[in-house]
Amino acid sequence: MLLKHIEISCRNFSKAKQIFTSNFAFSLVNEEKDSCLLKSNNIKLFLKNNPADVSRVTNVAFTCSDLSSLSVTNLKTATSEIRENCPYHPGVPYVDILSPFPTLSHRVYQESSETHSGSFMSHDIDHFLFCCDRRTAKLHAQWYAELMNVDPYPLSGSESGTMKVVVNGSGMEMFVNCGKGSGLPIFAFSEPIINNALGYNQIERFVKANNGGGVQHIGMKSSDIFKTVHELRERGVRVIEQPYSYYTLEDKLSQFQDLDIDPQLAFENSIIVDKDEDGYLLQVFTESLLEKDGL
Repeated sequence: MLLKHIEISCRNFSKAKQIFTSNFAFSLVNEEKDSCLLKSNNIKLFLKNNPADVSRVTNVAFTCSDLSSLSVTNLKTATSEIRENCPYHPGVPYVDILSPFPTLSHRVYQESSETHSGSFMSHDIDHFLFCCDRRTAKLHAQWYAELMNVDPYPLSGSESGTMKVVVNGSGMEMFVNCGKGSGLPIFAFSEPIINNALGYNQIERFVKANNGGGVQHIGMKSSDIFKTVHELRERGVRVIEQPYSYYTLEDKLSQFQDLDIDPQLAFENSIIVDKDEDGYLLQVFTESLLEKDGL
């Protein structure tokens, strides 16, 4: 199974198209009255106009070498029927699968010469982060592990495959499926920690705004994150600023030192660092692109 394309429903279609083409340098491949196809390297986005709803990811599409091998019979929320005459790839069989999230589905195409061109999106996409309601993230992670035929991936230092982190005073618990060697990006599922003292956090706000959760952000890869931040800012993209106290933490100072990165330079670029058994991960987050508490 490989990633094919991402479909985004847009409340303000013209604004979304402008953001992705002007701010993120996507190329316009094809456009119709209420939809368009955008491309950047191996990433394909379908934008669709839907002014009556919030902007959200509505479909993450895949290709599969054998549709009949999909383990959808055991997925309680999945409905599937092999169909043909897809408007994007005429004559190519496909299956539509309903996900556990009420506003998200997955179209899986039979792998062919028609669909193979999108098979390497994982070269440019590192991960998807899903926001989940309380006590559901683990179930969602298991559902996707079965769909994609990957094992739930225990995070570093955790025997249970979970990780608890605190962001800006609010807690979240995360479950991760890692498609190492499968050609798939990481799928991570986050839910709020049940602790009234921590308050109402970003996960809960997203779930409420999006009628049950879904894809909160898409992590894209960069070979030079400092250059990427500079280029994004030059094109008008606003990144989320991190508190200076983060860059004075002993473990973070040590990690930046290991990478020979000046913590002051990282602070000025709002870059954060994490470490696991595979090495180091440098990240920067943009503000919500289309609307508050959204993608």
